[in-house]
Amino acid sequence: SEIQAYYEKNIDVMVTPAHCELYLIQCNSDEELETAKKRLDDGEDWDTVASELNILKDEGSGITNGFMGVLNWDELDTPVTEAIKNAGWGKHSDIIELVDTAGTIKVIVKGDNFVESHKILLEDAKEDIRQLLSDEKLSENFQTYMSGYFEELGIKILVDEATIAKNEANTKE
Repeated sequence: SEIQAYYEKNIDVMVTPAHCELYLIQCNSDEELETAKKRLDDGEDWDTVASELNILKDEGSGITNGFMGVLNWDELDTPVTEAIKNAGWGKHSDIIELVDTAGTIKVIVKGDNFVESHKILLEDAKEDIRQLLSDEKLSENFQTYMSGYFEELGIKILVDEATIAKNEANTKE
């Protein structure tokens, strides 16, 4: 089928990268961060400590536990991945220093729900591929229609070959 052919042609990109949920606690002071670490070390729940002491809160969405999102493992800073590896999945790290555009910050991190990189199976990709192929056909049909319409009106579209090649390359990315 057309879907199978597309899948086989693009098998190299049919991969879900390794990823995990990332949580982070940053406090107003080193003392508060030490307090957060001690409370976590003493067995207190991450969500409780983060909601009370973390300055990284998104009150609009209701996220107060330091959830930063599901992030690609390979795109995380090395200090973060090392801290998560040392702590273990679902456990809090020691206090680490991170350098960002504002300078150095001290944080506690937690990684959870790690998923290894894996190939996307044809069965799982079928609907996305079907939609992509449908969109491509729709675009081609629209271009054919518009070309005929412009021709009927006597309108000539002048585009040099370099522009066409550039647009086709951008479309494929």
